[in-house]
Amino acid sequence: MPQTSLDALLAVSVFSLLACGQVTLAQEVQDSPLNQFKHGIPIAKIKCSVDHQLILKKSNRTPACVFPSSISVLIKRGWATMMHAITEEPIKQKNTKPVSVFAIFYISGSNHANLELSEKHLRSGDYLFITTPLDRDSDFTQLLQDTAEAKSKVVQGVHVISFVWYSKIDAIKLHSSYLPHDVDGIIYDYEKGEMYSPEFTTDGQKTLSLLNVASGISHNKGFKFMATPAFGYTVNNNEVEYPWDWTGISKDADFLVIQFQHFFKLNNANYIKTRIGNAVKDINITSDTPFIELSLTAIGGTANEDLQAMQDLEKVGIYKFLIFFESWKTSELEYIFEKRTELLD
Repeated sequence: MPQTSLDALLAVSVFSLLACGQVTLAQEVQDSPLNQFKHGIPIAKIKCSVDHQLILKKSNRTPACVFPSSISVLIKRGWATMMHAITEEPIKQKNTKPVSVFAIFYISGSNHANLELSEKHLRSGDYLFITTPLDRDSDFTQLLQDTAEAKSKVVQGVHVISFVWYSKIDAIKLHSSYLPHDVDGIIYDYEKGEMYSPEFTTDGQKTLSLLNVASGISHNKGFKFMATPAFGYTVNNNEVEYPWDWTGISKDADFLVIQFQHFFKLNNANYIKTRIGNAVKDINITSDTPFIELSLTAIGGTANEDLQAMQDLEKVGIYKFLIFFESWKTSELEYIFEKRTELLD
């Protein structure tokens, strides 16, 4: 059955139960849970009336207050999520493990099905980064159109941000002057390779200086700045860490995306996982910017490999993940969204 039809059927079923008195929503003695949520109150801190209990609507993860006796009916009907519905004890006694935060990197004008998936599945606190193709910024119409669409369709609390995407410091210097003010930010994809940054160096101080220049240009022009350096490089199937000053890089970046795409395939995977965990802890002392990039690409990983990588990285204190994917990986992206709550939260 198509999802839209199923949602409609569930809505009718729940309405019928309400009408028959089998399920009773909490009386609005205080502000409704949805209004509390819309005013920025974290879900775990939303208050229900006495003798009522907080659950989440499965389709869009919005909160509702119900009588405890109603919960099993709502779960059976597919209206409420299981992890938040089984609650005979107060929320404060629940597992306090941080929930995952996703950032989706969508290239404007590519497979629109991927944008629709992001609009449907991203939840409050997540990010949707919509960018121009790398080093191509001659027409911003599609970028601004995709951004406007996403802002109108995502649930409240999802951060939709538009970027232009460059790999060269000279391009940032030259092009930043004519970017439209409707664009939110500039990405500096700082990495080694023929198609990437000719100025790339393994000298830590020179790298920090380059990223500071790009950040200064972006901020002086009124744009947010995202840096995307790689964590290291591979030699004989072992990851060698670059000598970056991560805290220095993060201080001037509004968003820091650390490319860490296929570490789980390396001989020293456990060591390098611990190293990046320590780096993120250091960054978080002064900034809350870092995302770890995992890729659904030929050299990156499959959906199952990326999900396993996320679970492994959570063990070293990392909960913010950017998913970079090839445009035809729609089914794998959808699978990650579907398994997210079960495996990561």
